Amino acid sequence: MPFIFRWPTDGKPSPRQEILHNATPFNGALRVGDWKLVLNGTAPASADEEGAQPKANKKKKRAAAVETVELFNLADDPYEKKDLATVQPAKVKALRQRYDALAKQAVKPKNVKE
Repeated sequence: MPFIFRWPTDGKPSPRQEILHNATPFNGALRVGDWKLVLNGTAPASADEEGAQPKANKKKKRAAAVETVELFNLADDPYEKKDLATVQPAKVKALRQRYDALAKQAVKPKNVKE
């Protein structure tokens, strides 16, 4: 079972409705309630790709690759095994709009050139 950190709330519901896990030019994630949107996550690689390239080449390939979007319902799937992005397009659209709005407010990484 994964480690889950819980903020002390004295038994009250969390005041946070959403959590921006990450927001870089290449990947990120947003959790809103039980839903988690993952952009360019670490989807399992095929056996042919695993270890086939050095890390530097993988980074270049990830930046140039087509964007991947995953959606998980963490209440039903806490281990993020079942991607619901294709069957929940409206939820993906809503979470992506919120992610984009939050990402614009986030501090840009220092190591990324524009």
